[in-house]
Amino acid sequence: MAFDGFNLQESDNCTADSLSIYDGDSEMSPLIGKYCGTDIPRFVTSTGPNATLVFDTDSSETSAGYSLKAVFGTVRTINARAPGSITSVSFPYSYPGREIVITTITSGNKEHIVISFEFFEVQDIPFEDDCYDYLEFFDGKTQTRKAYIGRACGTQKSFSPLKSTGQALVLVFFADQRFDESRGYDATLTTVKSCDSIVTSSGTISSSNYPSNYYNNERCSTKIRAKRGKRVLLTFTDVDLEERSNEGSCYDKLQVYDGGVAKADALIGEFCGSELPVFRSSGRKLLIVFSSDFMINGKGYTAAVTFVTATKAVLVGGSSRNEGRVEIIHPQYGRGTVCDNQWDIKDATVICKMLGYGAARDAPTRAYFGQGNIQVLLNDVDCSGMELNIEECQHSGWRQNFCYHREDAGAVCYQKGEVPLQFRLVDGNLPTDGRIEVLIGGQWGTICDDDWDLEDAQVVCRSLGYSGAVRTLTKGSVTPGNTSLPIYFDNVACNGDEAGLEFCRHHGVGNHNCDHSKDAGVECISDDESRSRQAREVEKVEIKKEDVEWMMELVDLNIDWN
Repeated sequence: MAFDGFNLQESDNCTADSLSIYDGDSEMSPLIGKYCGTDIPRFVTSTGPNATLVFDTDSSETSAGYSLKAVFGTVRTINARAPGSITSVSFPYSYPGREIVITTITSGNKEHIVISFEFFEVQDIPFEDDCYDYLEFFDGKTQTRKAYIGRACGTQKSFSPLKSTGQALVLVFFADQRFDESRGYDATLTTVKSCDSIVTSSGTISSSNYPSNYYNNERCSTKIRAKRGKRVLLTFTDVDLEERSNEGSCYDKLQVYDGGVAKADALIGEFCGSELPVFRSSGRKLLIVFSSDFMINGKGYTAAVTFVTATKAVLVGGSSRNEGRVEIIHPQYGRGTVCDNQWDIKDATVICKMLGYGAARDAPTRAYFGQGNIQVLLNDVDCSGMELNIEECQHSGWRQNFCYHREDAGAVCYQKGEVPLQFRLVDGNLPTDGRIEVLIGGQWGTICDDDWDLEDAQVVCRSLGYSGAVRTLTKGSVTPGNTSLPIYFDNVACNGDEAGLEFCRHHGVGNHNCDHSKDAGVECISDDESRSRQAREVEKVEIKKEDVEWMMELVDLNIDWN
């Protein structure tokens, strides 16, 4: 039974709508499987000449249902290893009808499979969904909808060569009962290493095989990392991908992300065809993701990677190095001051981060540290406080201002190690428990619960004035914070005796891979509660000791309770 479509109501254990398939002529036969939702094996096979299908629906929602093609014939399973070769049954002679051949191809560790067809003739109906005979491709070892790559028939070979994204590929050859003189296929199997790469030096990068055509079903990621104080400039010099569809979407595409992770909110470009864009990272990393679909390919792409100097900051006119008038040094626009329109503690915190300090103590305005005698470079700066460089903040544009130097902005930074982090407990049952929030740069944020343990909690509770911590609260026992809150700390590792959380090891302020479902919390105890708890613990120990002595006496008496 070859399923062409399957869409039933989704439910746990298929208790709502379902399709049950039995291996025999009744519902008393062995159950092959009970299916619902949208993901079902592409083919379901009986062991004998009969199968029973039972379609059940409840009284709630409905879906499209299912369609299948039933074939009475032979099912063959073949295991192949790459490198090597495979052919259809009876090749180079005509293949038999009423047959399904499932070929599972595997490769060595970290090797991807490339299948190239030397000959392909599967009925003369090119790439139609209603092919009578066809060859289907699945990425991996399963034949599910999620693993489905595509279907081929006819004599065209625009799907070749095709590459697996992992170490397995499944081919399913389906021939119906109609007699056909087509000869099938002959394919070569090769292996290639992963196309994922990390770039840390300037130069030229390109897609795999460039200037020859890239593979179909390809997935490659390129991470570009600049040194501290540098930014990535990515200039595409040649792009030859499949053109956009009539609806404007890309079949094969390049996606560029600002940072090292492929997140939707980090996507800064998606393109195909022959477009030649230029990208500049806001931080030290860019990520390129190249993907191709089932058929039609091109040469791929080349791009130039260069590293440019990041914008720098200095403090001028203060009585110490950690305070002064803010002056920005831009690699293109030169040196200048910042206008104090909208200037606040969050903007000053970003300046302090650029200079290696933890946060800002104050954000003076009105030329508090004296007026500059150079150009005014920025105006209307609006930072969240999480940025690592002021060029990442929103502003009115470089040299786009109507300010005078009497409006020069300043910053006063906490010295390293002296930042007095402030904490609060939110959304708890008592004042002594809840989600932990930290105040940095005038904005409250949370802590991720990765590696969060009692030693970390002890430090936070003491910072709040409590004598210690009873227990940690993690995912499932903490009310998540609002998504607008920043996440300040991740992978915190305290010994438990630190004077503050800033003295514990962590990944750096603002560096995390969490969401608010993993916000950390704590239950603290005061001195009075601590004394009460100690008394209760002593009482528990005494009772437990008496119980043990009583049980020992019963054993010594050797009483027969029956």
